[in-house]
Amino acid sequence: MTAEASPGIAVWERKVDHERAQIRMSKLGKWYGIPMAIVLVIALVAGGFGAFLGVLILLGGIGLLLVVGVVGFNKQKASNPEIRLVDGQLVMGKLAVTIADIERWTTHKIRATSDVPGPDAVAMFRIPIVHDGKRGVRPDGGPAFETITFGWQEMTPAEIDGVRDALVPHISALWVPIDRLRD
Repeated sequence: MTAEASPGIAVWERKVDHERAQIRMSKLGKWYGIPMAIVLVIALVAGGFGAFLGVLILLGGIGLLLVVGVVGFNKQKASNPEIRLVDGQLVMGKLAVTIADIERWTTHKIRATSDVPGPDAVAMFRIPIVHDGKRGVRPDGGPAFETITFGWQEMTPAEIDGVRDALVPHISALWVPIDRLRD
């Protein structure tokens, strides 16, 4: 389910720490830019202009990859900073879930670190699928549902609890621990 830019009511908003992103970029300059400049001066003095250009191309390529990585990480952390209530749907970024369809839901910390790209904290919503007029039942009698996931990076347990506290007044479905979401 998708939704485009939505007016609606902000139900929850993540405080994006722009100062921390700035610190991350300044550390990159301090711990990569300054040593790179020193190595370039040594290459110029010791090896001449040809060695200088070779080292410049090599270190410049590595530096470019580092900058792109840090900028991408900062951008990913700042993406999807809010959940909005629009026409009976919870909307985050391009994802939307109809509140009336939610059977149960949870908020959960997936992993302790953000070393791996992707969300490490989620809000998950279980939505029953209708088959032959039967809600949430497959033709063979088993459960039929889909899970819609809103996710974020680097959230503390308190921030995840804040998401749950903000959503509880808007969702009448039962909040369950992650291990009971798919029961």
